[in-house]
Amino acid sequence: MKVSFAAVGLAAALVIPSTAGASTWTSIGPPGGNLTSVAPATGSTLTYAASQAGGIWAQSAPGAPWAFRGITIGQSPGLTVDPRDPRHLFSAGDMGVAESRDGGVTWFRPAGIVYGSIAWGNGEIYASGWDGLLVSRDGGATFTVRNADRTYLALVLGHHPGWMYAIAPDGTWRSRDAGRHWKRAGRFPIPADGLWAAFLATDPSSDDNVLYAAITGALLKSTDEGETWHATGLAAIPGEFPVPVIDPARPQTLLISTSAGLVRSTDGGRSFMPIAGPGTWVGIRYGIGLRFDTDRGGLLYAAGPFNAAMSANDGTSWTFSSTGLADASCTGFAADPTAPGTVWCGLNGLAAVAHTRDGGTTWNMITPSSDPTFLPRNVEVTTGPAHAVLVDDATTAVLRSTDDGATWTPVATPNAAPPRLAVGPAGVVWGLDTDANGAPAVYRSSDDGATFVTVTPPPGSTGAITPDPRDPLSAYLPLPGGVAATHDGGATWQTLTAGLESTTWSWSIYVTADPTRPGHLMFSAESWNDATYEVVPEWYESTDAGAPWTKRADLGTQRNFGSAQFDGNGVLWDGWDGYVVSSAPNAPWVVHDGLPTGSIVQVVADSSNTIYATVSGFGIYRLNP
Repeated sequence: MKVSFAAVGLAAALVIPSTAGASTWTSIGPPGGNLTSVAPATGSTLTYAASQAGGIWAQSAPGAPWAFRGITIGQSPGLTVDPRDPRHLFSAGDMGVAESRDGGVTWFRPAGIVYGSIAWGNGEIYASGWDGLLVSRDGGATFTVRNADRTYLALVLGHHPGWMYAIAPDGTWRSRDAGRHWKRAGRFPIPADGLWAAFLATDPSSDDNVLYAAITGALLKSTDEGETWHATGLAAIPGEFPVPVIDPARPQTLLISTSAGLVRSTDGGRSFMPIAGPGTWVGIRYGIGLRFDTDRGGLLYAAGPFNAAMSANDGTSWTFSSTGLADASCTGFAADPTAPGTVWCGLNGLAAVAHTRDGGTTWNMITPSSDPTFLPRNVEVTTGPAHAVLVDDATTAVLRSTDDGATWTPVATPNAAPPRLAVGPAGVVWGLDTDANGAPAVYRSSDDGATFVTVTPPPGSTGAITPDPRDPLSAYLPLPGGVAATHDGGATWQTLTAGLESTTWSWSIYVTADPTRPGHLMFSAESWNDATYEVVPEWYESTDAGAPWTKRADLGTQRNFGSAQFDGNGVLWDGWDGYVVSSAPNAPWVVHDGLPTGSIVQVVADSSNTIYATVSGFGIYRLNP
C-alpha cells in the first residue's frame, strides 16, 4: 500500500495531542544525490559536495564515506573553500550566499552578499554580484561595496597581486588594484536576449594573457587580456552554458560538461572530443560540478547524478564515491505491495528511478527513458498479475515495466498530458488529469496500467483520486464541497456531504480509504479564517463509505498535513516539517520524531508495515520497530 503526502506551504500552529518521544530512524538512501558541485579543500584531505536541493556533504578523504553537513540557503549550485582554512567555505544558492566556519556544521548569511561568485586572494574575499563588487578584509565578517553602480556576472583573480577580471552585461573589465579602479576591455557578441550569465577562467601558465569566457551558447577565448575575443571549438551550443575547467598541470587541456556529456580539448580549445562521463551522465548544469585538485595529484572531481566521481586521467575513466550521500530529490515514492523491503523512488530532475529490494541496503539506479526531459513525478506498483511498475511524468508520458525496470514501454492515455496515477486492487489503476478545456478527466485501467479508458468524471473534482483498496470498481475524489464516490468503475458518481459541518473549504482536501475495514474512510480539509488569519482544519471519519461523516474532534486541532493514508493495520499516517504522525483506530495522533528538520515529502508502508519517509534534502528514512 502506498501512503503519500504532498507538502502544503501554509503557516499554522502544530498542535500535538500526544507524543511517542524521539523515534529511531535509519537513513537508507538511495545513495548519491543530484550533486551540483564539488570543492576539494586546499592543503587538506577534505572534500565538500553540494546538492540540487541545498544539502552540503563532507568527505574526510578520497573514497571515505560522506557525512551530511547541513542545509544552506536554497538550491546550492556553487561551493568555494578558503585556500588557507579548509573549514571556511561559502555556498552560493538561488536564495543567496551562506557561510560556514566549521566545515559546514553551522551556517549563517554574511551581511551584504545577496548572490554572486566568491574569489579568495590578496588577503581579501571578493564577491561579484548584481550590486557591485563586495570586498571583505576580515575573513568575511564584514563586506564593503566597490563600484555599486555596476553588475558583475563573473569574476576571476589574475596571477599578479591585485589583478582581476570581470564580465558585466556590457562586456569585460579589468583591474590592477584589487577592484578599486576598472578599465573596459573587449566586448562580447552579446546574445539577443541580453547577457545574464557568464564565467571567466585564466590560463595558469599564461601570465594573465589568456582568458576563457563562457556565455550562453558559446565558449570564447582571449590571448590579449580580454581586449579581443574569438570563438573556440565550442562556438555555438544552443541553450548551453559551457564552463571550462582547466588542468593546472597541462593548461592546454580543457574539460567542459554539457547536457550530452563531457568533452575535452588538448589544444587550448581549438577542438573538442567527447569522453566518457561518470555513471549515468546527463551533464552538469553550468559545468560547476567539475573541479581539478592540485593537492592530490591532479585528480578531477565531478558532481553528477547518483555519485561523486574522481578521475586521474582527465575523465577517461572514473571511480565513484556515494557512501553516505542521500538523494535530495526523491519525488514519486512507492512500496511494493507484495514484497517486503522493496521500495521505488522517482528521482525528479535526474530522469531516473531507483529501487531497493532489501529495505535500502542496496539500490539499483535505472533510466527508464532516453529522453532527458522525462522527469519522474509519480511511481506506482500495481497489484495485478502483471505486477507492473508505472512512472508518470508531468508533461511527457507514462512508462510501464513488468520486469523490475529492465525494459520500459510507453502507455497510451486518453489525454495528451499524463495523468496522476493511483493503484487499486486486482490490477486496477486510476488516473486523474484535466482535458484540453481544463475540465476534470478520469481514466481507469483494469490490466495493470497497460491500457486506459476514459470514465465519466464528477463535476468540479480536485486533489488526488483515491481507489478503494478492497473494491476494484470503487474510488473517491475530493470536491470543493465534499467527496465524490463511484462504485461502478466511474460510470456514475454520488456526492457525500452528510454530516459535514462546512462545504466551503478553500484548499487541501483529501480522502483516504482503510484496507482493513470495508467502508472506513478519513476525510480532511482546510479553509482560511479571514477574521483570525488562521488555517481552520477539519477531520471527518466514516465507517459506511461516506454516508454519513462524523467529525473527529480529537484530530480537529491538528492541521491537515497533506494526503494522510492508512497502512495495512488500519493506522493512519502522515507527515509534516520533520515529524511523522500516526493515529490508530479511535486514538489521537502520536508523534514519531527524530527525523531531520525538513519537509516530509511522502510516507509509505510496505507489505510488512515497515514505515518509510522521504525528507526533502535528506533522502529516505526507515522507522525502526
